[in-house]
Amino acid sequence: MIKKNIAVLVASITFVTFNLTGQNIIENKKIFITEEFATLDALLSQFKGNFVYIDFWASWCSPCLNELKHDTALDAFFEKNNIVRLYIAVEKRTDNNKEKRLSAGKWRTLVNKNNLTGYNYYTQNRSPFMSNVYNSVMGKLSLPRFMIVDKNGTVIVKKAKRPSQKKKLIKQLNKCMHKTN
Repeated sequence: MIKKNIAVLVASITFVTFNLTGQNIIENKKIFITEEFATLDALLSQFKGNFVYIDFWASWCSPCLNELKHDTALDAFFEKNNIVRLYIAVEKRTDNNKEKRLSAGKWRTLVNKNNLTGYNYYTQNRSPFMSNVYNSVMGKLSLPRFMIVDKNGTVIVKKAKRPSQKKKLIKQLNKCMHKTN
């Protein structure tokens, strides 16, 4: 337990230190987005010209953590097809700075533990960003949630297949890519 707490603390301090630089952090094909966004469209504008597969998850959501175990099996498909993988962690809302640092540290630890290659974004439930997501595309919070975004930055599938449904997900992504080409 002490080792785990120390690891989370070190990850928290590291994340906060890097986050103050204002630049995304890249670690072994894991890109930590450090900028805060007010809207999903603003975040997605970074990826225009690419298809994006979004995975909304949370560290406290056991079905979410189970889905993360299936992601590495899809790495080759995503890379071959230039599909951007965007993980959005929706953590519990807190205004306490210590709790925020611990939450961000836990998120970062899980990203590394599950080898979530691609872009990783941390936000809190009820943040302006998530309020925008709920109002614009999601409705109520239900995790895990997966979406597909086209090359123009438009969400074209609001409830995409899960990584655990590998064959169905690949079929769905291929259909989306061929429909817009």
